[in-house]
Amino acid sequence: MNKDHKLKERILIVEDEKIIAFDLQRRLKAFGYDVVGNCATGAEALLLAEEEKPDLILMDIRLEGPLDGIETSKLIFSQWQIPSIFLTAYSDEATLERAKLAQPLGYLIKPFKERELLSTLDMAMYKSRLDAKLRDQERWVSSILNSIADGIIAIDLEQKIHFANPAALEALGLPSESVLGQPVKAIFSLLDEESLIPLRFPEQDTSTETSYSFQNALLQTAMGQVIPIEGRISQVEFDELPIGQVLALRDVSILRVLKQKLDHQAKFDALTGLLNRREFTALLTSVWQEKVQNKIPCAMLYLDLDQFKLINDTCGHLAGDELLRQVAEILRRSQDSQTTAIARLGGDEFAVLFENCSAQEAFDKAWMLKHQLNGHDFVWQTASFQVKASLGLIALTPDYGDSRHLLAAADDACYLAKEEGGNRIKVYDLADQNFRQRRSEMTLISQLGRALEENRFVLYWQEIRPIDPSKGYHPKIEVLLRLRANDGTLIQPSEFIPAAERYNLMTQIDRWVVRNSIAHYAKRVEKSPPVYSVNLSGESVADTNLLSFIKHEFKRYNVSPTNFCFEITETATIANLTAAAGFLGELKALGCSLALDDFGSGFSSFAYLKTLPVDFLKIDGAFIHSIEHDKVNLAMVRAMKTISETMGIQTIAEFVINEAVFNIVRDIGVDYAQGYVLGLPQPLE
Repeated sequence: MNKDHKLKERILIVEDEKIIAFDLQRRLKAFGYDVVGNCATGAEALLLAEEEKPDLILMDIRLEGPLDGIETSKLIFSQWQIPSIFLTAYSDEATLERAKLAQPLGYLIKPFKERELLSTLDMAMYKSRLDAKLRDQERWVSSILNSIADGIIAIDLEQKIHFANPAALEALGLPSESVLGQPVKAIFSLLDEESLIPLRFPEQDTSTETSYSFQNALLQTAMGQVIPIEGRISQVEFDELPIGQVLALRDVSILRVLKQKLDHQAKFDALTGLLNRREFTALLTSVWQEKVQNKIPCAMLYLDLDQFKLINDTCGHLAGDELLRQVAEILRRSQDSQTTAIARLGGDEFAVLFENCSAQEAFDKAWMLKHQLNGHDFVWQTASFQVKASLGLIALTPDYGDSRHLLAAADDACYLAKEEGGNRIKVYDLADQNFRQRRSEMTLISQLGRALEENRFVLYWQEIRPIDPSKGYHPKIEVLLRLRANDGTLIQPSEFIPAAERYNLMTQIDRWVVRNSIAHYAKRVEKSPPVYSVNLSGESVADTNLLSFIKHEFKRYNVSPTNFCFEITETATIANLTAAAGFLGELKALGCSLALDDFGSGFSSFAYLKTLPVDFLKIDGAFIHSIEHDKVNLAMVRAMKTISETMGIQTIAEFVINEAVFNIVRDIGVDYAQGYVLGLPQPLE
């Protein structure tokens, strides 16, 4: 979508989870939308909708209070025709069936990927504009038909034309002198549009029906012209006696053309002329029910251009649009008798559906298509690009589920093709570990979203003990995280953190940990509790609003920042050194202490260490746990200790697994130790 167009579109967020609402607002602004408001209840949403008149509302289905998201959306749509997209972590059939009554433009199942959010918004805005255009055109057509009189023809008892107004004469194609006084049958006839049987005029007496409406009829004139019409034949009476009939007719040919045009716009992508996502999904559902369920071989190809963003960024959106049109033309030229449908799903994503096509045949077609794309040079002014694409191919079988699951599976294959370097074909295979992992990640992401809503994360702690008590170092604990599954079991962070990082959920999770850690600290009653050491992800370090959130939580619970140490990994720091240094500097100024986690994993560490205002180095456990057997690791740890001591930075040894390792790090002079020899992680209660 063109960014200039987005700037005109205004969105209201109705979400009772502040973290999600805040993240949505940040993303929408990044996409170029104007967020007109942010509220958490149905009553507030009604007031803001009336005041701001947004183009679209992102509505949480489950709101607190008398009005949930569904009822609120129904009220807003009925009063102001403002559409909604529902946000929910729940996708049960009962909720979705009830939600349909609000006529939403889409659903976003929490948590959602950024690309999913953007494509859903693009499609919803397109549908909203299309619906508005439909309403506008209907008003125009209605206004035109009402301002120009219908054709009126008066017929006497002898079935001769007594009167015809200018609109009727124009429809008949004859002047009044050629019409008036002539028998109806000599001038025109009315035919049923489907059967072409003449329509019967009502008998002209008082004992039968005096008015007869007709639709889907044809006006056939004496000149041979045939016009689609609708109208009414009514008996005219005087002193309760019939004196004739009046035929009111309306030429609906213009309306038919407009309807056909709008039907086309509702089914086809305006830029490429290919099917749009909605129509393709409907066709895929039909093929799945009628062909796949009957074991007729079918396949689907999912295509994503590899260089689309590069072309958009370097040449502009006009160039990007032209590339999409050219790719669409290549797809059209490649179709054969087995090609059922070609669609643009949104952005730079396309899909092709094959019927009566084996998996090998589909792969051969995909290979030929990739070859054709690679052989096409896209030229824009002085720039030239070879067209490359990642292709996901899936042989459709009932085992893979319905059309929604089939699209998701093909998208997975396309995603993995892109992850493996792009410009290649990846065939979906449930036996492939990569596909199982991606499906597992997507399932886990859904759990994470619900866990945030349902507060199902659990805090644990592990001691960080000063090695030399005589130095008077204050004790510390590291705050750890677990996820409670639906069955009550605990999921370790190593299982869900990678997925959360991949799908941009770490900022929300980190905020949950920060808030609950500070809240827990505020409840402690001992005189000098240990310092809480809290981990922050690289995604959170890059969040420009996180510092304000941390300040707010300290103030909210009346906790001094000096009681908290924030840990960030060496990898996250290197990824954006300037941003990390600035963020750490602000935390330091606030009064927090800072630790650089997993130090030494890259060993470019010393080059940038002096630019970071850290108080502690947590030496990577890879060096510590084998230090009693590995002389190289021993030398590295000594070097880290020497340099950190020179810089006035204290050291923490992770993965201290036994007494022998503890004695070695103590002899080296490491300041703190953490590991199973000192204690296992415990619930933070």
